Amino acid sequence: MAIDGAPRAVADGRLAPTARYDSLRSALRSSPRVLGHPVWSGAYAVALAELLDAAQRRIGGSAYFCNVHMAVEAVRNRVLGKALARSEWVFPDGVPLVAALRLLGQRRAQRVAGMDAVPDLCRAAAARGLRVFFYGSDARTLSALRLRLSVIAPDLDIAGMISPPYRALSEAEEAAHLAEIEASGAHLCFVGLGCPKQELWIARNRARTGAVLLGVGAAFSTTAGNMTMAPAWMRDGGLEWAYRLAQEPGRLWRRYAQTNPLFVNRLLRQLWAR
Repeated sequence: MAIDGAPRAVADGRLAPTARYDSLRSALRSSPRVLGHPVWSGAYAVALAELLDAAQRRIGGSAYFCNVHMAVEAVRNRVLGKALARSEWVFPDGVPLVAALRLLGQRRAQRVAGMDAVPDLCRAAAARGLRVFFYGSDARTLSALRLRLSVIAPDLDIAGMISPPYRALSEAEEAAHLAEIEASGAHLCFVGLGCPKQELWIARNRARTGAVLLGVGAAFSTTAGNMTMAPAWMRDGGLEWAYRLAQEPGRLWRRYAQTNPLFVNRLLRQLWAR
């Protein structure tokens, strides 16, 4: 199902101001629920504007980019489900979520994908003079990311980058990382630890840094140029999963084989029960 009208980029930082941040939680609560999770059903540009508006005021918050895998995992993992329920933003990252929203009556819903949002937010942050932090991935990817951002957003103020170890952190290590993020004065903190690790990290720490925390997964690699994005026709046609499966078959085949049928089954049951 093609999703038309979703912007591929935001060229500069001139994004419209949005409603008061203290209304965002209630706005999300009134959003349509997909598999029981409230999901943003507005326009891509407005989503970025809200994130930047909250970031500029350094009042914190959490933003998740929800795809089929996350939606199904949040049903099976109650802690993840609670994290989504308590977030300020849960965006539809992918055609299946947007298609579900439209089937639920939200005809104007647009895709808000992390892979699009990271470079666009960085460009807009540079225009607004906002500082950004990157937490996650490995040192090589972060180095490539810094180099790439110097090209696509040359005025961007990168407040810091941390590549945490893959093992579980001690309380002292996590506290030290949070202190570094807070001390950096970052307005936006992109978190790339993979799902559900990044969402649970954000849920624990969403009020501890002053920055808006965004779980963006593989967007570190795509923005850095280490991983190619699917062609536009595949993304718009709901075939991005097939492109990614071809890139990483060993890691993704089991996930897709399990979560895609479950998503369709649960969505059909939800639509039938309306």
